Amino acid sequence: MVIIAVGCLTAFAVRCVRSLKPEIGRRKIRALKYDIDGLLKFLRDEGYFWPVHEEAIAKLKHCLPADPTLLRSIGLRKKIEDVARHRLGQPGEVNQLIGGALVQVAGEVDNILNRRGKAA
Repeated sequence: MVIIAVGCLTAFAVRCVRSLKPEIGRRKIRALKYDIDGLLKFLRDEGYFWPVHEEAIAKLKHCLPADPTLLRSIGLRKKIEDVARHRLGQPGEVNQLIGGALVQVAGEVDNILNRRGKAA
């Protein structure tokens, strides 16, 4: 009887921790506000589930500066590519999803730079 009770409590505790972890990640993302370097560090180092990283990537896209000169000066494309390369070099499906999404974001930054460079 005690073994069953301990097993149930352990299962409940694991479930509670797993349900709280994504919320902790979302709080970290909200706390970063518009800190691009902080978001990239989060995407590089944190081990949350894909939906949490997906929110961080969406926020990163929202934070992209529209000024191509600023994009060049902060070297954003290279920073994003470095994080993508790091994630793609790690095992696991979530790492591959994050890396692939970041490669797309780096491509979007490249398109902005090329489009604006031709218009100028």
